[in-house]
Amino acid sequence: MYPQSESRPLSHLLQTKLHIPGTGSTLVQRPSLRRLLDQGLGAKLTLVTAPAGFGKSTLITEWIRQQPYSYAWISLDGRDNDLVRFMEYMIAALRTIQPGLCDSVLQYIQETRNFSAETAMTLLMNEVQALNQEIIIILDDYHVICEPSIHQGLTFLLAYLPRNMHMVIASRSEPQLPLSVMLAKRQLVRISANDLRFTADEIRELFKLTVDKRLTKEELVCLERRTEGWIAGLQMILLSGGEYGVNTKGTDLAINPFKQHPSEVEGDIADYLTEEVLARQSPDVQQFLLKTAVLERMNESLCRHIIQKESGQSLNEAVQAGLFLIPLDRDRVWYRYHHMFGRLLYNRLTRQYAKIVPELHLRASEWFRINGYTVEAVEHAVAAADFNTACELIVQEASELLRNEMHMLLRWFGQFPENLLTHNPALAVLYAWSLATFDRLDEAENVLDRAEPYLNSGQTELQSLNGEDILGYFSAMRCLICLGRNETEKAVVYNEEIMKRLRGVGNISAAYIVGYNHDGESLLRGRFGFFGGLKQTLAIYPPLIAGWQSAHDHFYGYLHTAIGECYYERDDLAQAEKYVNIGASVGLKCENAGIFVPALLTKARICLARGEQEAAFALVQEVRNQAFRIHALSFLPVIDAFEARLFIRAGQPQHAARWAENCRLQADGWIDPSREFEQITWLRLLVAFGDGETAYRYAERLAQVYELKSRKAAVAEIRIVQALLLERQKNLSTAVKKLDQSLVLAFSEGYIRLFADEGAKLYRLLTLWGRQRCSVSKRAQDPLFQDYTDTLFSFFQEEDAASPQHLLSGLTRQEMNVLKLLSQGFANRDIAETLSTSTETVKRHCKNIYKKLAVSGRHEAVSLISDHLIE
Repeated sequence: MYPQSESRPLSHLLQTKLHIPGTGSTLVQRPSLRRLLDQGLGAKLTLVTAPAGFGKSTLITEWIRQQPYSYAWISLDGRDNDLVRFMEYMIAALRTIQPGLCDSVLQYIQETRNFSAETAMTLLMNEVQALNQEIIIILDDYHVICEPSIHQGLTFLLAYLPRNMHMVIASRSEPQLPLSVMLAKRQLVRISANDLRFTADEIRELFKLTVDKRLTKEELVCLERRTEGWIAGLQMILLSGGEYGVNTKGTDLAINPFKQHPSEVEGDIADYLTEEVLARQSPDVQQFLLKTAVLERMNESLCRHIIQKESGQSLNEAVQAGLFLIPLDRDRVWYRYHHMFGRLLYNRLTRQYAKIVPELHLRASEWFRINGYTVEAVEHAVAAADFNTACELIVQEASELLRNEMHMLLRWFGQFPENLLTHNPALAVLYAWSLATFDRLDEAENVLDRAEPYLNSGQTELQSLNGEDILGYFSAMRCLICLGRNETEKAVVYNEEIMKRLRGVGNISAAYIVGYNHDGESLLRGRFGFFGGLKQTLAIYPPLIAGWQSAHDHFYGYLHTAIGECYYERDDLAQAEKYVNIGASVGLKCENAGIFVPALLTKARICLARGEQEAAFALVQEVRNQAFRIHALSFLPVIDAFEARLFIRAGQPQHAARWAENCRLQADGWIDPSREFEQITWLRLLVAFGDGETAYRYAERLAQVYELKSRKAAVAEIRIVQALLLERQKNLSTAVKKLDQSLVLAFSEGYIRLFADEGAKLYRLLTLWGRQRCSVSKRAQDPLFQDYTDTLFSFFQEEDAASPQHLLSGLTRQEMNVLKLLSQGFANRDIAETLSTSTETVKRHCKNIYKKLAVSGRHEAVSLISDHLIE
């Protein structure tokens, strides 16, 4: 039950939310509002905000149908306060325009734990930008969204919105987006409640079109005064027979409460009109309206199951009666009540028939369960306080819910009785899993502690999860908690229990764990590699390989790739190559880019370490081709970033400029931890382009973030880049201090290649640090630290990089002449003319120079020996 490389279908989403709502055929034409919407197409965002019942959705629906552009519609609800679900609906909506669109985004969000909204939106924008058409995305009922990560992602999307994309948002309240900034930049067009209110002329036309009634001037004034152009109120007046507001001698209900609290649906007008609408319906219709008010969406079969024999009314009859029912699909199978009317009905139901509300929810839960709608079945079971049924449904569909509904699980568990969560071990595991996913490790451990006594209670029906040993899953959860706390020794003990009881990691935990690396160029730098923990990786993974049952599954490939990366960092290139070759083979066979991308890129690093630059570039192209082949497009940003690093090392940063434009990184932008490799690559590119001030400032921001995240390898690399930058600026004292910080961090894990990959250019600074170590480093007297740094010095010596002078001594006289001219900025043709030779001969000299200096190109060569050239 391991995840496949291709993205899963979106069949678990409600397709009815992607269809434009149906409207009546006697709508009042509102050309002024349509002109406003047309004007919005020249901006990034059109925002329509007004309380319930002002016709926001109707206006946008009628307008979009007249547009020549393709559109994607999403009707949001409270369950969409989950970044994964929100992004899935965005993709599903876009796929109504072009099937299969955004496959890279879908794979990224479905297979990446705690993914970045910024990265997901970047991938989405890249795919939309490639479309040869203009598109409009409509987010209806955005006021239900309160999840900060969604606001953050949408803010990023609007900041970099492709030219062929326009956003329309309908909301009862102002969304948490940078509206004032967008307004100042003329990127926003707003339509408010004041714009949406019906004017006197529009009220007159509405009554003429709907009931063929010509209002007198007195009636029109009264209607306008009492409703203030509130469209839903006018519609209710029509349903109630037109008496309220038209009868000028009737009781004048106060409208001030509605004016003061426009977002409340139970103001005097709404409450009164609902009473009037219901009073004019037959008893069967009243029963139908009230009892189906527990449903967020309905079809004929579901309504009959809810009503049973208590009413002869059918859904189709209610639709024909015009009772605020909105079709959700083109075939008009699924409907929902107008939000305001549905809330009013539900409130009336709970006041008048509170005792039957749980039974209605139970009937709804039963229907949804029978018809395969697990989430809604659980929702109604929880609403009915039938937690036993909810528990059974959750455990039965555990694997799918862990994949798609983690936020929902947490919300449901928050409503469960405490004793049910702790007395049912299977439920406890799932609860702990959902808590641990959001790094609530202490709470997860507490749940397991309270549930563990019931493991041996004799309740055998509760001792398995998806048919597997529940004790194994307790060990799996405790192992994950230990890994999250960097408690390696304890994790090893639990790993042994996992191997014993689950023969691996179990169906559910395997699906969870192997998703740790679906956006990175390295396993070691991610969660799977304990964020650069060489010691943890080498302590835990080799024993797992020794006892693994299958030599051809995903997890086996992950283990080998992670171990191979460790050996590379420890500079054991032969062992590294052995392990990553196995990892790459398994990854390619299983079509799992999370395995073969880091494996092949590590192999490219090995090529670079051996001086085989062309082979490294060839491997990058192979990785890219394989990612394209299986549509693992979410990996392209890190593959492109790796290639950009190769160009930088080759002294050709100009070839990485296009990557820099596409990555959409900013020195003062948000630091996204999931884009570690891209960010450090961009930092290196800033240095290569000579923007030292921006690079240093950006490096400090990166280091602060990754220090808080305990990512030692990332911080150590950033400090190395800073040290070399400071050396270039002749600030040697600070450069030595930064290098010392990096050495101390790297020493704790035994990193070698982190320094070796910087090449001989680091040796001079390392030598300077060696002379000052006693005054600079707090670890100078630590014998283990001394052994570690001595190993680094010996590495450079073994690589024939003892000093720049020694390197220069290996050059011929003509090669020295070529190198001097290179340092003065001469092109190959100019050098050939100066030395009276051919361009091909100069190229051959350059190739020999780079090889002897152990550098990748002219930029690196000149940087290395700039202070040692003899005139």
